[in-house]
Amino acid sequence: VLTLSNNIQTLSSQPNQQSSAPKDPKKQQTDKYKGKRGHSYETFISNLSVMFTGMPNTYGTTGQPKNRERVLYVLGCLEDDAATWARPLLDSLQPGKVPHALIDDYYGFMDELQKNFGDSTKAIKARQKLKTIRQGSRPVMQYISEFKILIAEAEYKEFTHVQELFMSGLDVDIIKFMPVLGEPKDEEELFTKA
Repeated sequence: VLTLSNNIQTLSSQPNQQSSAPKDPKKQQTDKYKGKRGHSYETFISNLSVMFTGMPNTYGTTGQPKNRERVLYVLGCLEDDAATWARPLLDSLQPGKVPHALIDDYYGFMDELQKNFGDSTKAIKARQKLKTIRQGSRPVMQYISEFKILIAEAEYKEFTHVQELFMSGLDVDIIKFMPVLGEPKDEEELFTKA
């Protein structure tokens, strides 16, 4: 598996000879991912996103990803439990075999990776914490920072619900002055007025 993984890494890093577009910056190696859930997985996914965004000629853009290049790169970064999970995909790349469908479907591949290694309870935990988070004696900016992270993790999109949760944890002295500033139209205005 290690040899095949290294071969994939080499294939995915070879530049496209036909492109006349400006070259991407030199690729930085993403840390290997061993299959640990939680922070390790989140960091790995974030690092991939940053690298792919910074190298559009090599890996395409979010709207038009170069699916195979991205999947091959990610496969080359997997070790231990993650590499074991990916073995059927890696085996499908052997000469004479038909490549697994996910090899050419980056978003489908990432969905499967998420199902197997992501924290499926992350949104639930964030929603629970949002019900109890309070500003307390800390500065409002600290409360806003933590609140924004939890809203993103909880995947809340409806502004009125976000506003209700935010206001329920805000210090009462700040809440007293909020009506004077007018009704906020969106989250950023809500946080700015606080």
